[in-house]
Amino acid sequence: MKLSKAQQEVVSALKLGSYIWTNEGENFKAWLGDSKGRKQKGIRVRTAEVLLDHKIIKIVDGNHRRGLFKYELVN
Repeated sequence: MKLSKAQQEVVSALKLGSYIWTNEGENFKAWLGDSKGRKQKGIRVRTAEVLLDHKIIKIVDGNHRRGLFKYELVN
């Protein structure tokens, strides 16, 4: 799959140690953040969805605040 510029930027950030985070509910958002979910940069939800659909990222198991989901690069 050829990545768009936005997708490439997100993958580069993940390689440098960031994570993708999403929430639930009517204010559904996605962002790049540190390991605790602190926001570094907002991203389009669709960007995260495409990376997940193409198995470039995966959900991280762990204990996160209710309604938050954390994703990392697939190794």
